[in-house]
Parts: sequence; structure tokens; C-alpha cells
Amino acid sequence: MYTWTETLLRVDLTAGEVTKESISRDILVNYIGGEGLGARLLYDEVPPGTDPFSPEMAFIVAAGPLSGTLAPGSGRLEIVSKSPITGIFGDSNAGDDFAPELHWAGYIAILIRGRAEHPVYLWIDDDDVQIKDGRHLWGCPHAEAIDIVKGELGDSEVRTIAVGPAAEKGVLVTAVYSGYSSAAGWPGVGSVMASKNLKLVAVRGTRGVQISDPVGFEQACREATDKMTSGTIKRLSRVCVGSALESTTGARTSRAPILPSSVRTPTARPPSTRIFEIPVRRQIVPPAASTASASLSEIACPPPRG
Repeated sequence: MYTWTETLLRVDLTAGEVTKESISRDILVNYIGGEGLGARLLYDEVPPGTDPFSPEMAFIVAAGPLSGTLAPGSGRLEIVSKSPITGIFGDSNAGDDFAPELHWAGYIAILIRGRAEHPVYLWIDDDDVQIKDGRHLWGCPHAEAIDIVKGELGDSEVRTIAVGPAAEKGVLVTAVYSGYSSAAGWPGVGSVMASKNLKLVAVRGTRGVQISDPVGFEQACREATDKMTSGTIKRLSRVCVGSALESTTGARTSRAPILPSSVRTPTARPPSTRIFEIPVRRQIVPPAASTASASLSEIACPPPRG
């Protein structure tokens, strides 16, 4: 790559502050990938004995160095914190497109600390990062909250992680959902995120990832994919590779319209074909009007954590 994204987005929900800092290349190389980087950040940031639900606990969302490229299996998102179930290091990962989008926005990881006074969500639009009021989302199922936020932002293609009502109520075995259906389901990372009065994180990235040798890189990815999709590991590899290599045009495909959560059915996601170039900022397409928001008044929203 020309550049390995080295920027950490640090969010203090208690103070309502967002800062950006560079992670040293030594750390990125020696603790490679979202899991390795998240583990090192947690070790450096959290003293022994810190309660998983305390404001001082770090909640870390990390991508890998190849996120947003054609490299097979590189799109996974890593969530790292201290498990409220075991009281020790806990991590979980999920799919969907949040990690590539985060990398395209210019960040390798997000480190969140503190606790907001009321429910909020985090909106990342490349360099513009905002902590926005999320009280109207509290108590909503995660899919409904996603639909509402996409409508507010006027972009049906933003990528999200979110928690549901069970996490808000402190249920330990709760997940962080990446998109509508991919879940970082253990070891209780959803309840840690909700303990910070953080309902959702939305990201839109337009920068892409630059590769020093695009032709050679693409060939290497294709060779790796051929090996993974042949022989005895063919069935397993399809889970990781999917249809990532079906198109190499660099033009992002349109996606299915956003549907109310009550009528949404699982469908195969079309391939994301932004590969490694810096993309032209895409047209912002407002999502279709959703009937999901009509049920907000019918939801018994539990109070936020104090």
C-alpha cells in the first residue's frame, strides 16, 4: 500500500470530545489486525481491576490493514473490551461493510470511553465526526434504529454498528450488530457499548485505499481466492470470500432499498466493488420512507443509564 491508515479516532463521551491521533507504525506491525491492535490498545488504556461498565472502560472498534481491499476475508470488524461475563479480555468480530467503510473514512480504529449524559450516536463522515442526540433511538430494535438514522442522514449506504434494547437494559449476553444481521455476539460486548449510553455508530467513507501495485495486488488476491475456493476448504472459504472478486470495475453497485424492519427479509448482499482506488464521492441517495418510525410512540423505552 502507499499508505497504511494509522489514525485512531478517540471519543470521550463524558466530555463530548473527539480527537484524532496517530498510532505508531511499530504497534501496527507488531500487533497486526483488528484483534491484535485492539488487544494492545486495551492493555495500554485500561488499568487492572477496571469494571467493564465503568466510564473508564475502553470500547474499541478496529479494522485490519487490508480492510476495504480485495484481500479475501479482510472485511471483518473487531470489537474489543473487557468482558462483563468473564471479567477479563473479551473480543468478538462481525462481518458486513463497517470495517471497510471505516478504513475508507481514514481510521484504523475507534476508541470510546466515558458515558454520555443521555443516549447518543456517533456520526463519522470522513473528517467530520459528531456526537449526536440519540434519545429518540433508545429502546428501538437495532434494525429500526438503523433505518431512522439513515433517514436522518439522508444516505441509505452509511454503515452502522448498533445495540438493541436488551443491551440497554444491561443483559450481559448481548451483541453489537454490524449492519442489520451480522453480530459480534460474544462475550457481552453489546452491554458494554450500551453502558456508555451509545446506541449506534454510523460511518461514511469516501477516500478508498491506495495500492502501490494494483495489478499485482489484484492478481495475488485472485490466486489466494482460487486456492481457498478449491479442494477440501472450498465450502469454508465461501463464507470468507463471498462474491468480493466478482467485479473489478471500481464502481460501487447500488444496494437494495431500505425496508421497514417488520417486512425485511434476508437477501444476498450485492458485492461491494470499490477496491483500492480513491473513489469519487458517490451520490447521496435518501432511503425510502419507512413505516418503522411510526411505531416509535408505541415502544416502551427504558431510561438511559445514569
